[in-house]
Amino acid sequence: MPDYPSYLLFDGPRRRIYSIISPILEQAGLDLPDVRELLITEKSIRETSTYDGLSRVILGRDVPKIQTPLRLDHYTEGPAFWEIIKTGELHLHALSGRLNQGEFSPFACEHGLHGYVEPNGAPKQLLLDASTDLFFASFSLTPQSDRLWDRFGNAGNGFRLGFEVTADSAADLCAIRYPQGPTLLKQINDALITQGCPPFILKGISRIGAYFLPTAWEEEKEVRLLAKRFQGGGAPVRQRNGIEIWPIPIDSDNHTASLSLKEIGVRKLDPAIVRSKLPARWAAIPVLQDEDSQM
Repeated sequence: MPDYPSYLLFDGPRRRIYSIISPILEQAGLDLPDVRELLITEKSIRETSTYDGLSRVILGRDVPKIQTPLRLDHYTEGPAFWEIIKTGELHLHALSGRLNQGEFSPFACEHGLHGYVEPNGAPKQLLLDASTDLFFASFSLTPQSDRLWDRFGNAGNGFRLGFEVTADSAADLCAIRYPQGPTLLKQINDALITQGCPPFILKGISRIGAYFLPTAWEEEKEVRLLAKRFQGGGAPVRQRNGIEIWPIPIDSDNHTASLSLKEIGVRKLDPAIVRSKLPARWAAIPVLQDEDSQM
């Protein structure tokens, strides 16, 4: 018989859950949180409203937060670049605008989230509603990338903004997870279901799904800054051209993230001409000529 914690000796349902998931967490080198905080019903296992111990353990393994500050690049075309320079802001956009590109579907299909997507991967209303409250901006790890220049930098006619990024209390900064074997969440739920138990419902399930993308995008090595709007939470969302955005001021601390602009990269444009057009506040930012490794 396993050495159960004393509080489980007379708690059969939680003792059973403990015996199923503890070997999985132990093999992953993780400690099991307090299972007294689990709410067990016929259809699901959840955590109490004031506790998210098991969710944090799973998230920390499947989509670990990146230690910041971290030097990252953001590729963009000309109009968006000059808007960033003019306003001094980088805008997070709602994930709902990317659902037609396969966002969330890989995670939902892998984890059997039938309430979120159709069998063909098309989003259901539950996912459409959740994604309107998730706002993100995409970055990439250095060094510069020919693929990102081609896809997001207007085939070399755009710009690369080099930021030092620090996620604050209102946002998470995590690397995108591409297919690499079953997640810890899937391992746990597969084991629970095999033993006739209901699945564990992770807190923040929509947020973790926002960090999963298909293998076809793996070369981009995307790092995503993600913030969630909560009802009554005071998110700084506003309308711009009929679209909701979550602005982050550059070189100004705030509750979402700190973005410090360190350099501007160009490929086919003349650095001197770009520098001459920069507003005075950006005069000290170096404008670099990025090389095209394909040439």
